Amino acid sequence: MRKAVEEKRLFHVADSLMIEAAKDKKGFLLEDKTKFESFDPSFSDSFLEEYGNAISLAEAAPDDEEVMGMSVSYTTAVEEKMKLCRDKFQATKYFIDKAFPGDSGKQIEFGYRDYDKARNVQDKMVLFMKGLNKACLKYKAKLNEVHFADEKIAEIELLAVELDEANQAQNQFNNNRPTFTQDHVKKLNAVWAGMGKICEAGKIIFASDYAKLQRYNLPEVASAPKTDVPPPPQS
Repeated sequence: MRKAVEEKRLFHVADSLMIEAAKDKKGFLLEDKTKFESFDPSFSDSFLEEYGNAISLAEAAPDDEEVMGMSVSYTTAVEEKMKLCRDKFQATKYFIDKAFPGDSGKQIEFGYRDYDKARNVQDKMVLFMKGLNKACLKYKAKLNEVHFADEKIAEIELLAVELDEANQAQNQFNNNRPTFTQDHVKKLNAVWAGMGKICEAGKIIFASDYAKLQRYNLPEVASAPKTDVPPPPQS
């Protein structure tokens, strides 16, 4: 079985700079299209369309910062639901203690012993809230007597469902996160490959035209600025 290989960027400049250069090259190609097609007929309208689509797809794909922002959003949503669940338990606990004062057996049924282990763990809190809801339904007549109404019990089940959904959404995103990154890199590499073909041909077509030749340079990492600071003395 062939081992999966991570897609690496084929270029060493910022993504935004590469995309900007790719758009420039598209414009140059349009301007010099006749000469390009004369040199190599594969630089046709279909090549231009495919190259333009590659640029659009690369721009539309979420970059690393966007993926990070999405991750934070999912985490925030889960944390908000976790806090609502903790607050709901504390409010419910007040009425449980009022309905069953000092009854340790009932406290176990309502999950008192499990709360500390569940309060900061998403999947455990989902199970805890479901168990709390089950116990409240079992003893709802007694809870109603101390003014813990049915709608308050229903809120427990709703929070359990909402936390479960938020947790699943976060897990699904985290599982797909490497796919987002790989997809983005593949789309960027497709643009770079197309630009490489244009520049390779352009340097041949305009080998005797210095001004136009410069148009078909691939973007490079800027070199570090020179300084007048002398090197440190050698020991």
